[in-house]
Amino acid sequence: KLKYSDVPPGLRGLGITFITVGLMAMAFMSFSGISL
Repeated sequence: KLKYSDVPPGLRGLGITFITVGLMAMAFMSFSGISL
């Protein structure tokens, strides 16, 4: 799914993966009620 999005060349591969995983982790933490 990620390979179809327009990503800058420097962020292709692991970079965009880490960013996506980080955003998802923050979303799940907020769902759990952990305040950042």
